[in-house]
Parts: sequence; structure tokens; C-alpha cells
Amino acid sequence: MRVSLWPAIVLAFPMMVACAVTVPAPDFASLQDAPAIDPGGTDLGTDPGTPDDTLTDPGEDPGTDPGEDPGTEVIVIPPQIGGYPCALDAECVSGSCSTAGFCTCRDKGDCDSGQWCDVGATIFNGTLNCLPWREDFAGCTTHAQCRSGACDGLNTGSGGVGYCAQCANGGTQCDSGTQYTCCGGRCVQGCMGCAIAPPPAPELQFCASGCWDPATQFCGPEGPTYKLGATADCQHLNSWCLTNSCMESSDGKNSVCSCDDSLAPCQQGFCFEGRCEIAR
Repeated sequence: MRVSLWPAIVLAFPMMVACAVTVPAPDFASLQDAPAIDPGGTDLGTDPGTPDDTLTDPGEDPGTDPGEDPGTEVIVIPPQIGGYPCALDAECVSGSCSTAGFCTCRDKGDCDSGQWCDVGATIFNGTLNCLPWREDFAGCTTHAQCRSGACDGLNTGSGGVGYCAQCANGGTQCDSGTQYTCCGGRCVQGCMGCAIAPPPAPELQFCASGCWDPATQFCGPEGPTYKLGATADCQHLNSWCLTNSCMESSDGKNSVCSCDDSLAPCQQGFCFEGRCEIAR
């Protein structure tokens, strides 16, 4: 006999039939539309008109402003007179830039007031430079080189080079109508030379500051002074140096006594061609 199993299955598992779960549907009524975000002036990405956006403001972009481009600005420098630094001939009024790097001069017209041109009628060492007037007792060859307007060329023992003084023949004179006369470069009342003594006494020479022995002294602003050693400032006069050699700088503005291993050795370094050199 065929027996059906379904009643038994139903009786054995009654809970399987009754366990259906009902899930309520979600309530969307309580939800409201969210307010839209205001893309106002704080949104830099969408506001092309913000004043802080310098990339879009050509008025503040130095790269597009031709008035601020130094690469296109032309600076015109007029030619310089003598003595001024230069690199090219065209930079100089004289049309010549020296190898020492200064504009040369052709005459006094190429120089500033209070200067003279080291060439031609006012040559001293031929540097072609504009040099300032020299003070009393400095070396000179013409009156125009001295502030006083007087170059005394007598009794200097300097091979024809004189020294700037208070007065000089052909230059500035002492006040007329007075008892003063020009004596050795100074205006004095009564002019007396140096005493003459028989040998072996030195033969003294007279200058503005007194009588001096050319073998051991020079005529300086403080009176007769013993000659100077290597590298000393010699004021463009050989007579100031133990070596009787005053060496000029390339621009003619300065001068120093030369060196000699016997007469005037270097205090530092070694003597080479009259100049003290430092070993490197």
C-alpha cells in the first residue's frame, strides 16, 4: 500500500510554515530636500572675478607690462672725462680708455676743476691721467700742477723736478707793495742762503723749510728730514728716498720709494725691480 509522507512532514515542521516575516516599507515622507550650496564669492574655482586672482589680472602681471621690463630699457651714459673708470674707448670724451682702466685726457679741458692733465705742456710722468693739484713740497714740473700755482724748481737735487711752494719765479708771487720777497719758495722778509763751510762739510742747499744736505736729507714740510726707506710715500720726488728713486703708480696718483737690498731693503717680502713683493 502506498502511504503519503506529506502529512508527517507538515506535522514535524509546523514552524516553517508560520515563520514568514513582514518588513514595513521605509517612510520617505520625513526627508526634505537639502538646501543647495551657495557657490558665492568664496568659491575661487568658479569665480573668475575675485580680486585675489592675480593670474587673470593683466594689470598686476609684471610679465605682460612692458613698462616694467628692464630688458627693454635703454640706459644712455654720456662719455666720461679723464680719470673716470672705463672699459671701452667709446666711454671717454678723449676717445681713449687706458690699459689701467681710466679715461685718458688730452689737455686740461678733459679734466675736472682742480685737476691737470699729465701730458703735453703739463706733463710730469706721462700717464695721460687727470691728476689733482699737489700740495706744498710735493714734486712738480709746472706751476699748473700745484694748488698754490707755484712750482719752485731751484735747489731740489731732483733732476729738474721742483716742488710746490708758496711762491716761485714765473708762478704765484708774494704780495706786491710789501717787504716780502720769494726766497726758496716762501715769502719772507730778507732772504739769507745757507752757510758755506769748507770740505768735508756737506754743501747745503736752501729750500722753503731750511738748509738741507742732499746726500742724507730732503726738503720736507717739517724742515730738513732724513731720507726715507723702501715703500715710503715720497710725494713724487726722488730726493726723498735713500735710493734717490721715487716710483710712480700706473695712474700717477701715488708714489713710493724704491727698494734696494743694500740701501733700502724691504721690511716685508723681497725686492724685485725696485718694488717690494710678497711671496705667494
